[in-house]
Amino acid sequence: MFDWLKTRSARTVPPAPVRPAAPIAPTPAPAADLPLEPAPRETRGISYNPDLIRQYHEDHRQLLGLFARAKQAAEAGHWPEVETTLTTFRTALTDHLLSESIRLYTYLKQQIAGDPDSMDMMKSFSSEMNSIGKVVMSFLDGQKDLGRSPAKQGAFLPVWTEIGRTLGDRIAREEKTLYPMYQDSH
Repeated sequence: MFDWLKTRSARTVPPAPVRPAAPIAPTPAPAADLPLEPAPRETRGISYNPDLIRQYHEDHRQLLGLFARAKQAAEAGHWPEVETTLTTFRTALTDHLLSESIRLYTYLKQQIAGDPDSMDMMKSFSSEMNSIGKVVMSFLDGQKDLGRSPAKQGAFLPVWTEIGRTLGDRIAREEKTLYPMYQDSH
């Protein structure tokens, strides 16, 4: 029975045409001066950005402006405006903190690795800002539905004013002490 299937399928399926084999090109010999494997990429870390500190000063002005706008709106009882401004403030603060964490602190770690006193000061600034950032973000997260909660509205201004003092002090110290450490190493 299997023989019958073989002969039947051989009759119904035409044989495949035979194509001449393509000529095989010779493999070029590697040049003597080229490595056989690619060289590993050199890791350089974070590069100096001459506009970074100017951008951080601008970020600070924007954050302080948003802080003042939220405070004024709260004093006037314009809670929808407060909520909108807090959302913008949160986004701007998050972007600024992330940039500092990646661009500023990573660069400084590279540059001051051999200076224990500068390294301790930089780590202290970083740790402090992480703590401040957590408190501010937690506060902002708790302000959902601020416009519909008289209890939250009553508690908002005293805490927001204290946050403003803390951020203002921190910004002044960053601009006076931390940012001057950011210099081109070349």
